[in-house]
Amino acid sequence: MVNLKNILIVICIFLVTFFSLNFTNTSLNIKDLKKEDLTESFFKYQLDSKFDYIDKGTLNIRFANEKSDIDYIKANPHLFYRELTLNDDEEIFITFTLKNYRNKEVDDDIEKYVYVDLYDKYSSVNSNKSKIKIPLNKIEVRKKLQFKQKHSNEVWVRFFTNDNIQIKISDISIWKYSTKSRVLENVIFSFLLAIGFFLILKFKSTKLTKVFLLLFLVVNITLLSLFLIHLNNSPRTIIGDEAVYIAQANSLAYDLDNQYTDKDIVRYILTINEMGPISVFVNFYNGNYFFSKTMLYALTGAPFVRIFGANGLEVLNFFSFIGLIVIGYMFLKRRNNTAFSFIFSLLFNLLSVGVAYIFESYIDLYNAFILGIAFLIFTKYLDNYQNNNIYLYLSSFLFGIIGYSRTPYLSFVFFCMLRLLFDKKFGLKKVFLYGIIVFISFGAFNLYHITKIGCYSPYGGERYLIRQATFEQVNPVKQTTIINKHILKYLFPMTISEKGIINNAKIALSDKKAFFYNFIYFFIGWHTGALIYFPCFFLLIFNFRFKDLKDNLYILLGIIGHIMFFMLQGYNNYFGGSHSLGNRYFLQILVSFLFLVPKISIKRTLVGLIVSLSVFFYFLDVNMSHKLRDILDFRATKNLQVLPKEYTQFDVISDLGSSVTRKIFFDNGSYIWLGFKKDNYIIEDKKNNMYWTKGRRKQHFVVVTKKPLDSVTFFVSSGPINNEIKLSDNRVISLKDNQRSNSIKINLKLKHKFYNKYYYEFTLKPKYSFIPKE
Repeated sequence: MVNLKNILIVICIFLVTFFSLNFTNTSLNIKDLKKEDLTESFFKYQLDSKFDYIDKGTLNIRFANEKSDIDYIKANPHLFYRELTLNDDEEIFITFTLKNYRNKEVDDDIEKYVYVDLYDKYSSVNSNKSKIKIPLNKIEVRKKLQFKQKHSNEVWVRFFTNDNIQIKISDISIWKYSTKSRVLENVIFSFLLAIGFFLILKFKSTKLTKVFLLLFLVVNITLLSLFLIHLNNSPRTIIGDEAVYIAQANSLAYDLDNQYTDKDIVRYILTINEMGPISVFVNFYNGNYFFSKTMLYALTGAPFVRIFGANGLEVLNFFSFIGLIVIGYMFLKRRNNTAFSFIFSLLFNLLSVGVAYIFESYIDLYNAFILGIAFLIFTKYLDNYQNNNIYLYLSSFLFGIIGYSRTPYLSFVFFCMLRLLFDKKFGLKKVFLYGIIVFISFGAFNLYHITKIGCYSPYGGERYLIRQATFEQVNPVKQTTIINKHILKYLFPMTISEKGIINNAKIALSDKKAFFYNFIYFFIGWHTGALIYFPCFFLLIFNFRFKDLKDNLYILLGIIGHIMFFMLQGYNNYFGGSHSLGNRYFLQILVSFLFLVPKISIKRTLVGLIVSLSVFFYFLDVNMSHKLRDILDFRATKNLQVLPKEYTQFDVISDLGSSVTRKIFFDNGSYIWLGFKKDNYIIEDKKNNMYWTKGRRKQHFVVVTKKPLDSVTFFVSSGPINNEIKLSDNRVISLKDNQRSNSIKINLKLKHKFYNKYYYEFTLKPKYSFIPKE
């Protein structure tokens, strides 16, 4: 018999979720994005035109600024225009290549512009006109054109300029699309959530459990709504891995493929960022480009992208983080008080920078969530293996796909298999089943990559990095019209092979001192320290018992194997790169440590909590309000400066603990780091390796060379004031206003030597500051 009370609760959950999402799930919803190539049909060949003509694909425009009347355009087909048919709700995104033939040596003071506009019978003059400054070379322009008022079904797109200029416009494409509300998506999500909760209520009979679950759900719906509001009101810069995962998830969600095409770029510009994807890794195979990242995260995120749009992957991260709390609770409550288990899991997940990763489109929380589920099911099978083969099958499947998602996870897969093998009660049949299922789930994804990109891994084969140029205001500009294989190979050649893995391990072990320092940096480093950025770890340290470690040795060995992989392969980047907040790779395995302490003590937890909170409030509390993209400000704080700098990681580190940092490179591969505080103004002349600064704070310099140095020499000068500079060796250099000083020679002391690179440091501190007039 159906419980009427449960039905009413489910209906209330549906209604509350639906109306909440209608106010918060408001990201742009692009529908029916279609490309129409207009290159051939746009050009009208008219040699006798008074105003313009087409000759061998070059449009020559004379006094085109006089052509501002729509009736004239309709009556004179020789003008550079195209008639389009649009639905009532359609908008237009236009892309074209613009090449200028004017002589840059012979020029006047008038800035040259090409105008592109839309016209229909409702349009007034200049109502839908946009201008693009004419460059001196070939450049691709992308422009979003919208009618400011209702338009008819017949519209016209035209080009004209403000001067007599010879230009070429080619590769013209019109992208038609419409924007829809997310009512249907909100209904689907609300319905699925309500049905899922109904099934949970059906199997949970106690009244206290139902009340707790209902309260937990209400809290999370509230948090999700606030989370979406925050995302919609917080623009951010997206680059690298985030750009790849977002574009990849959109491609899988809307195009049902893993290819990187112009359609993905246009959709990204319309919904994510007008600058387009920046620093996207791709594989080139059989004339096509594929996203060079594991598919699992984007594939799981695709439904979230369909429902939540631009915020889809962040919402997936939100639920992954909630899932980590639930996983910890489900594991701990087997041997501990139910309420205490939930509190412990909540604190464990909150007391780290892992919270910040909810707001970014990184894979790390998702990977940690899948690993946590795999271990939860696997340990449940170990505790009750009789007649529970389904747990073995599910955990084997999950271990296979996480092994595909991140190769270092294969360490856990291997040692879990040994755990089954050395315990005779399971038998060889179970070990064989485990291995077969892991192989099938792992191999299915790899088979896709073999057939699509010619390599078993997305990180192998012909792998390139597509760099996107910076864009001027609302006119996004890409440096190259098409993705060119040879250009990309020149920009960023990358290969991954078995030989490369062995060579990396040899290099990592070739410098024993650097290898030792990497372990120190790993735990207490200023960029990467696991104990600093994840103080929740102290909750576990004080609950470790040797008995538990012995029983869960296979997990500990998997953790060691995972860390050693990055120590050997990422000896110069074991933490996730310059845009990481703390060690992203450690975050991916943090949950595995939880499974080493099945029994927790209240007294030990209180001691660990005191240490965790002390570290958290000293290093992280003030900074946790910063977003992941504010890592320079985050690491520039005084408290974090006491931590040792990771010299072994300097090639990928993006700052020196200062709010603003710059690298000056030299032809021999050496470079100098310059570090400043945020309130110091900087203007650089990179061509001549010059800079100036406003401010009296100490400036840090790090010299990195491939050969030993005794000294470094540079020139200093002052603005319109007398000044003094104090050097790290306590010398004081006097500077007169607007007079260049003699060269300054600083004797260098070797700070470190790692992997055949030499690291030197010195400082410079002005006595006075001034604000220049310009």
